Amino acid sequence: MADETQPLITTEVTVPEYVDPAEVTYAERLTKSKGILSGETWIQLTLQFLYSHNKSDLLILKTKKQSIEMRNSVCHSATIYANALMHAGTTVDTFLRENLDWLSRATNWAKFSTTAGLGVLHRGHLQQGRSLMAPYLPQSGSGGGSPYFEGGALYALGLIYANHGGGSGSNSGESITAPGGG
Repeated sequence: MADETQPLITTEVTVPEYVDPAEVTYAERLTKSKGILSGETWIQLTLQFLYSHNKSDLLILKTKKQSIEMRNSVCHSATIYANALMHAGTTVDTFLRENLDWLSRATNWAKFSTTAGLGVLHRGHLQQGRSLMAPYLPQSGSGGGSPYFEGGALYALGLIYANHGGGSGSNSGESITAPGGG
């Protein structure tokens, strides 16, 4: 029988007394090489570059938005496209967040374009791509979302993860083929 004064699970961690600096250097270089070969380093550097060198002027979009008539859907869509192109890959969605009420006036394919524009803005943002698009994606069991928003969200996910391997989530294909999901 075991001694009752001894804990059943020990929390002691054995640390080697001597760690070879060459092994540490090798491990660091191996990690960097894996990041470069997998494309993660390139993606991070690209996102950082595009964000830091973004010189787009939000005043242009705000002025355009104010000059548009309420019923002119062509100009409404053009402003949404201009925003997506001006901020492509920068993850800057300030204009969209500040004008949600104005964006909600979009109808049919403009809804698709608005949601897909998020994919253009967040292209390559692999860590949070799925969570950014979650409110717009088709939900299992609920058929209340607009098919234009849901289709645009799936298209946006494709844009975010394009040419970057998998990682878009395990059920992105299921939402397309599920009954009532699209």
